[in-house]
Amino acid sequence: MLTGAAESANFCGAELLIEAIADAREGSDRTGQLEALAEALKPYAVTVCGVTVYPEGEFGTTLALNRQLASALAAAGVRLPIGGGTRGNFAEFNRAELPLEDMDYAVYAINPQIHAFDDASIIETLEAQPATVRTAKARAGSLPLHVGPVTFKPRVNPYAANEVEAAKAERREGWEDARLRTPFGAVWTLGCLAQLGRAGADRVTLHEDAGALGLMPEGGASVHPVYELLKLAEEWAGAELLDVRVDRPLAAGALALRLNGRRRLIAANYTGAELKVHVAGGGADAPVRKLTLAPYGFACLDGVDGGTSPLADWN
Repeated sequence: MLTGAAESANFCGAELLIEAIADAREGSDRTGQLEALAEALKPYAVTVCGVTVYPEGEFGTTLALNRQLASALAAAGVRLPIGGGTRGNFAEFNRAELPLEDMDYAVYAINPQIHAFDDASIIETLEAQPATVRTAKARAGSLPLHVGPVTFKPRVNPYAANEVEAAKAERREGWEDARLRTPFGAVWTLGCLAQLGRAGADRVTLHEDAGALGLMPEGGASVHPVYELLKLAEEWAGAELLDVRVDRPLAAGALALRLNGRRRLIAANYTGAELKVHVAGGGADAPVRKLTLAPYGFACLDGVDGGTSPLADWN
């Protein structure tokens, strides 16, 4: 599994964030499990950006498990950041007792379908994301903040009334939403990158690489719109994320980047109707670019530095 994931990550120009579950049953050999995990990660240490381990049936990391993981990685000669936080949503992160002294980064997951499930409500969740980042960074102090996995549906149910409901929530078939594979899924994902990044998240983990929950079908014979959109951002890896003002944030969003004196703007239509967008910047004399975006469509503009606006002097 790790081999396939590492190959897909290299193809996508991404890194892997490992999330593992330790057996919590009485008498289980947790030390052995973590030692096996450390050995399995050895060949992929360059591709892996962090590892977080949770007790089975629980949603938050623990001090004891983080220390056991650190010992196992050290014994295997593997140097990897160890995370702390929750595989549940931000509310669980906010309630958690974080083992800050034994964490290299803080982490929590995000999905848009806790209270409502229609397209408009999913887009509305983007406006709340920056507040979660600011609060999480205040709790984590100087630690880097990783947000993810960002998924289209919940992967766990911390509020399940019984074990049967909790187990049902963790079945992969329940995580699927066909909209992820459509332009709607792509523009919502762009909104996540823009909102989380501008709010100060240090790393964002998005969806999966391939399959029903991924950027492409299994085998990679084709790609989904979300892959095409993320490729536009990946091409500018290492770029500075710029501020951008959107007059109607529930109708449109944008990601603005600067790298080596050049700028890239990726604009997205959050609505199911054609949308006309005016892109302005660079002062009063700068030209205004006019775009017509298809329903849930996106477009990319490249330009050069000039003036103080993040949208200045587009070609």
